[in-house]
Amino acid sequence: MLRFRQNVGEKASRKARAPLQLGRYEVLVPLASGGMGTVYVAAVRGAGGFEREVAIKLIHEHLREEEQFTADLLEEAKLAVQIRHPNVVGVLDTGEEADGVYLVMDYVEGDSLAGLMRRMRKQERTIPAAIGLRILHDALLGLHAAHELRVDGELAGVVHRDFTPQNILVGTDGIARLTDFGVAKAAHRTSHTATGIVKGKLHYMPPEQARAEPIDRRADIWSAGVIAWELLARQRLFTDLNDAAIVLKLVTSLPPPLRTVREEVPGALEKAVQDALSPREERYPTALDFARALEAGAEPLGGLADIDHVASFVRVATKSKIAKRKEKIAEVRALRTHLDSIAEITVQEIPHTPSDFGPARTWTHRTDGAAALVDEASSGVAQGPMSLTPTPRNDPSSSPRKWGVMAVAAAALTLGGGAAVWLTSHRPAPPSTAAADEMALPDVEPTSRSAREVSVPLPEAPAEGSAEVEGKPPRRVAFRSAVVDIADVVVGGQSLPVTPGREVTVEVGPNVREATVVARSGQRVQVNLAAGQVEADVAFPARRPAHLGPVPRAPSPPRPPPPPPPPDDNLAPNPFEN
Repeated sequence: MLRFRQNVGEKASRKARAPLQLGRYEVLVPLASGGMGTVYVAAVRGAGGFEREVAIKLIHEHLREEEQFTADLLEEAKLAVQIRHPNVVGVLDTGEEADGVYLVMDYVEGDSLAGLMRRMRKQERTIPAAIGLRILHDALLGLHAAHELRVDGELAGVVHRDFTPQNILVGTDGIARLTDFGVAKAAHRTSHTATGIVKGKLHYMPPEQARAEPIDRRADIWSAGVIAWELLARQRLFTDLNDAAIVLKLVTSLPPPLRTVREEVPGALEKAVQDALSPREERYPTALDFARALEAGAEPLGGLADIDHVASFVRVATKSKIAKRKEKIAEVRALRTHLDSIAEITVQEIPHTPSDFGPARTWTHRTDGAAALVDEASSGVAQGPMSLTPTPRNDPSSSPRKWGVMAVAAAALTLGGGAAVWLTSHRPAPPSTAAADEMALPDVEPTSRSAREVSVPLPEAPAEGSAEVEGKPPRRVAFRSAVVDIADVVVGGQSLPVTPGREVTVEVGPNVREATVVARSGQRVQVNLAAGQVEADVAFPARRPAHLGPVPRAPSPPRPPPPPPPPDDNLAPNPFEN
């Protein structure tokens, strides 16, 4: 009995969890799903702002434990990387993560031939014959390159075995490219098809493959003949038939001549297609021969369309689909940027006033989750990790007059399942209710994970007329915000004229050391300026999500019990005292 391996687990793959990262590749959105894996659009970044979009094929989750499927994907990579041809999708990289083995390929912006045919049917239109035949002609050139692959000077004996419209990608550049060598057969492959298993799609399978007989490159030529027949007949070759009926028809009869379905098809073109659908011994010996026959047979139709016409057709047909894909990618990136910003450990100082026990000190939170005590008298050198738990007031080593606030937010996003988990923990709330309402999680630019401070005490500004200021002209300072627009800059209580935007430039005096930056939403951030500083990045506090409710107030530290009353000599002695 024959067993057909096609569309294995396709429904299950639609519910599979999409990974966020595979190696150095950021996974963005799903592109397509097949029997063996799902293809995603991903991005890889490099130095100097370099970025490139790629396609990543990841084996289905329910198939990762099957060694055969993993071996097939690795064999696909080994095979496809050796086929260098403009009409074959290039393989760039492979890797293995916890999510499974993946294959990195060139990203073709456009659609598959199957997608174009589906889109035309929905619009009750068809792909023009000249354009459809040009797409098939170019795919045949890529197929011929695969058939002619040589290893150590010997033909590798490659047979694609899945030459179908789903595996012919047509880009907006008008170039058709063959992809998916996952079920390809080659003489040197280390993994082989088990006896009785037929790989591929039944509608495009040659009779000898359906009978599980040995196959060669002419099996792919039959598949190409079926595609040509359907493009010219404007209908499927096998309609309203189940798998068993298709197999029976394949092994007992040949497809009908094209002109019995479409009388307007030129005779030479009908013969070219009929020769590809003949018994194996009578078919074209190579894919190149069939491509040339199609080109010659299309002369009565005005010849094959040129690449520019194909490109124009694909751009119009896929305009809405590509626009939606780009919009989805932009949404995913914006959401991840937002999550990254609020997941950064927020930093807020807890000031200590000078006391009889030593100089003023500053609590500083580090992005590694620890806290350090910075002594202003020792040039801001951290004294080492310390606890943020209040110590008893009678401990002279740490005696703050008031306690600050520290909030930590972490976020994790799972795209495929559509679930986001927000974890929030809070330090003791400040005594002022107004201050608690203003506290939020600021948008912080990603930085090194080393210890850092948000605000380090600056030296006092020099007085007017001093040697440092005298004779110096005003300086222009640029304030930048990565998330929200800046609406106003206030210096010394005076609002400076600015044009709202992510970056504003104002002119300040040489001795100015502080400025208040105001966002459109009314949020205010005070920025400290060093002497001569001309650029400053502003991180506005993000508003607390409504579903988290108001900032909870920590219970006040327990007060010590009142001292016992002084003894009274007029009282009678206590009989229970020793």
